[in-house]
Amino acid sequence: MAEELGAGVWTLIKTKASSYFMYDVIIIGGGPSGLMASIAAASNGQKVLLIEKGKKLGKKLVISGGGRCNVTNRLPLEEIVKHIPGNGRFLYSPFSVFNNEDIIAFFEGLGVALKEEDHGRMFPVSNRAQDVADAMFREMDRLKVKVMLDSPVKKLLMTDDKVTGVRLHSGEEFTARAVVVAVGGKAVPQTGSTGDGYPWAEKSGPYGNGFVSDGSSAPVKRAVHRRPGTPGLSASRCRSIRAE
Repeated sequence: MAEELGAGVWTLIKTKASSYFMYDVIIIGGGPSGLMASIAAASNGQKVLLIEKGKKLGKKLVISGGGRCNVTNRLPLEEIVKHIPGNGRFLYSPFSVFNNEDIIAFFEGLGVALKEEDHGRMFPVSNRAQDVADAMFREMDRLKVKVMLDSPVKKLLMTDDKVTGVRLHSGEEFTARAVVVAVGGKAVPQTGSTGDGYPWAEKSGPYGNGFVSDGSSAPVKRAVHRRPGTPGLSASRCRSIRAE
């Protein structure tokens, strides 16, 4: 799931209390990770704005798994960990919150029938990644997630001691209590994943918590201190996000 649903650079940036914010959570990036983060936040009663620089959401999702979308794997956790490159043990923590069976239940709850193939791989019965994407779009609509397309972010808004929102290249500014950067790394630039988040993460300094590297896709329930380039968390943690 971590590989299929939006490998990328992640930052959950917490802001201090303020008298007024336009949104509870702003999510930058409309790939698989951003979609899941928006659903997770909105499901927890947060007012969510998702900003995507391209003209379409879910570009990486619809090409994943050869266009079929390998949603997750049904093998026991120990077997999955054994086949994760590097230190797969990082999966134990997020899977204790939201595991592969939870992922299956989540998508089937959205009306996406799944089937198990060889080595525990789970695909939509339709063999269409677009069906997975469409189900997520419908859920976002139901939860009233606000979406802005063709809206590249220029910079994060920061004061001396906190991140307060984003500024678009158009000059528009939006504020929020939490900002999630889900813009991807540089592995699949044709989908719009060009590494925009790296300089933002660096500039946010100690006020950017929850840095997650390429190969991961997780907003976190509580900020965890990670530097770019360290192993991140599984996409399974996406359902645990909340603004603080």
